[in-house]
Amino acid sequence: MAADLKMSNGQETVSLNGEPAVKRSRESSVTDSLRNHREPQNKVTVVLGAQWGDEGKGKVVDLLAMDADIVCRCQGGNNAGHTVVVDGVEYDFHLLPSGVLNKKATSFIGNGVVIHLPGLFEEAVKNSQKGPGLQGWEERLKISDRAHIVFNFHQAADGMQEQQRQQQAGKNLGTTKKGIGPAYSSKAQRNGLRVCDLVSDFSVFEENFRVLASHFQTMYPNLNIDVDGELEQLKGYAEKLRPLVTDGVYFMHKALTGPSKKILVEGANAALLDIDFGTYPFVTSSNCTVGGVCTGLGVPPSHIGRVYGVVKAYTTRVGVGAFPTEQDNDIGDLLQSRGREFGVTTGRRRRCGWLDLVLVRYAHMVNGFTAIALTKLDILDTLSEIKVGIAYTVDGKPLDSFPANMDVLMKVEVTYETLPGWCCSTEGARTFDDLPPQAQAYIRFIEEFLQVPALMNTRRRHTPRSNQEGVYNGPSQTQTQLVQPLETPLSVPLPFAPPVDSISMSCRDRTTEFQSVCKSLQGRQNGAQGINPVHNAVRQRSDFTLMAKRIGRDLTNTFAKLEKLTVLAKRKSLFDDKATEIDELTYIVKQDINSLNKQIAQLQEFVRSRNGQNSRHLQTHSNTIVVSLQSKLASMSSDFKTVLEVRTENLKQQRSRQEQFSQSPASASPLHNSSLSNSLLMQDSTNKADISIDMDLRSSQQMLLLNEKDSFIQDRANTMQNIETTIVELGSIFQQLAHMVKEQEETVH
Repeated sequence: MAADLKMSNGQETVSLNGEPAVKRSRESSVTDSLRNHREPQNKVTVVLGAQWGDEGKGKVVDLLAMDADIVCRCQGGNNAGHTVVVDGVEYDFHLLPSGVLNKKATSFIGNGVVIHLPGLFEEAVKNSQKGPGLQGWEERLKISDRAHIVFNFHQAADGMQEQQRQQQAGKNLGTTKKGIGPAYSSKAQRNGLRVCDLVSDFSVFEENFRVLASHFQTMYPNLNIDVDGELEQLKGYAEKLRPLVTDGVYFMHKALTGPSKKILVEGANAALLDIDFGTYPFVTSSNCTVGGVCTGLGVPPSHIGRVYGVVKAYTTRVGVGAFPTEQDNDIGDLLQSRGREFGVTTGRRRRCGWLDLVLVRYAHMVNGFTAIALTKLDILDTLSEIKVGIAYTVDGKPLDSFPANMDVLMKVEVTYETLPGWCCSTEGARTFDDLPPQAQAYIRFIEEFLQVPALMNTRRRHTPRSNQEGVYNGPSQTQTQLVQPLETPLSVPLPFAPPVDSISMSCRDRTTEFQSVCKSLQGRQNGAQGINPVHNAVRQRSDFTLMAKRIGRDLTNTFAKLEKLTVLAKRKSLFDDKATEIDELTYIVKQDINSLNKQIAQLQEFVRSRNGQNSRHLQTHSNTIVVSLQSKLASMSSDFKTVLEVRTENLKQQRSRQEQFSQSPASASPLHNSSLSNSLLMQDSTNKADISIDMDLRSSQQMLLLNEKDSFIQDRANTMQNIETTIVELGSIFQQLAHMVKEQEETVH
């Protein structure tokens, strides 16, 4: 029978099981639509942490959220948090997406998030009281009806679990005790309650709530749950929540397939805290990697666009767990203090260490970062050398992969690459070219190791600013500057994944051919410049201008620090002496002066190397600029020396006053001592005991004063010795400057 069925062209039509197949017409519109597959209309842009959290995701999210149409949270709960500053007001977010500050954007909390309702509304009220940024937030927030709820007994159980781990194993997991783990546990055990349950029939919700509470009381006999009180509270929240609830799957589908929209997903926590791919068991309870975007929002993988991994220029971690590059020393203390490393959610002190590129590369393997956003580069400004972890070894054997077993990770020894520091401020850098060469090399090294381009976050706080003419320009915008990647792309990537043209068309991909032509043209231009003296002279003038400009900017920054040091050093009061701050500023200014001295020497050598290649007028102009910079540095060094001398004199006066006022009273006269002795002999035994105790107390107090005096004198002696050493070093710098000026004068003549 099957052989009797033929197509219009005479071919037989048989199905896979041998039965006759029903053929549709080639002109069928259904067949055409299936055959002509269209790319997704809109794609989401994802921001994820690439380390252990606290990388500064809020800065990148704050940047992108200002232009977004929809900003989403896909996982976690109020165990995450970041800070956003708008118009000088600091907002702290834990559950609310930061896009809620954008009055033109819709904020969406997806089904993968677990929500503690008291925490959500308290967060909204608290931030609303800080400023106008959250005004009308209820109209801009949508919550998935499939999101699970964190109850108060979840949080209580979380704390009890941590206490039990501490007692049994001697080491807890370091959770935030926000109930996140127990809530996800209820979700996995299929007895959790969701938002849709709360806003539906409350009597059914109440029944299920009592069953769940009874289950937790069975597991934790010491757990006290006010069932009736919490139900009454939840009933009130249900009315507030109902207008915000929507079907999350249909909401996202409409956003992805409708008109062009910019959709941003802000990840919570970070890759190494992922429940599957993190440093288990010291992880959170959700998927913090890119897969969590699909499951936490109901987004198909084909709609995932650009994925930005946020990387701190060094590494931090909160709580316990393996930390291969941790620096439990002065380096770690410096990173912690300069970076103000305290958790937004818990306030806990963060552990600090060198950048671990083995760890970041592993995060890239899991997430496939389009680019990394590098943050907090300026924290490394004062270091003369910087180490980067590039490999792991265990018992002398190299590891080919990031270990899953935490016992192995605890034993690894890190192989470091040592890079030179830049010892100058990068705080004002707004482009890659503004960075000193050593900082540029540091970023290049990261890019080459990861094979991922880097984005340098140059975020400014949203505060009014003025231009040089004093004209008000409105609030400054957050900016991100693309650091040149390994191979310069043909076009700069946009912050958001662009929508794909809905009109499907056949085309030929000639990107490789076009790149080849561009490289060929670039090579010709480079060759032409090599033989064209005019182009070569222009390039040299540009290099000289950039070097001189950077030195001038560093001089200005150092002068500002010196002014602050001058104010502090001139204080004479013993009780208003900020010794620690003065010592730190002294060290920083000294380092800046040394760095400037080296930069000017390099600039002078650059001018000398091109002597005879340029016109006499241009050569004279360059020499004049070098001499001017040398004079400014010499003047600043002289001022610095004067400040140190004033500081030394003040320390001597303080020591003199200390000795004057800390001396013991003059000894009593012999007659007085004799009469005192006679009177004491007339006291009874009880009074003798009291006097003995009183004398012992006075003696101990005097000894304490003497110890404090010795400590004070020793500290002042150390400080004076440091100042004298610095003055000697300044003398050496003066000699170098004098020699450089003499050489420059000979060159000019």
